[in-house]
Amino acid sequence: MRYLLDVNALLAGALARHPQHADAFAWLEGKSVALCPISELGFLRIGTNKKAINLTMEDARAALSKFSSERNAQRIPDEQPSRSFPANAMRSGFPMIYRHWTRSPASPKM
Repeated sequence: MRYLLDVNALLAGALARHPQHADAFAWLEGKSVALCPISELGFLRIGTNKKAINLTMEDARAALSKFSSERNAQRIPDEQPSRSFPANAMRSGFPMIYRHWTRSPASPKM
């Protein structure tokens, strides 16, 4: 099973200084993960916010790249042309391609 990480799980798993890093790191052990542009951009936005993590953009990008590489994360691209989706791909405004990645139960509280 592959887990599509949200911004919170990504921040906690990738940043050793995050208060929930140890829990997130333990939960991620042995799991296959995926990242998407939404979670990556959220990581960069919150990671560089002065009132949150306060990384430089360069350091935030490096942390994201290191995490992705170390975890061998699969990247879900956002370059899917609409013609590549089946006719019923949109239900309630949520593309079916993302439904595939979110079939597993909700992430455990870390």
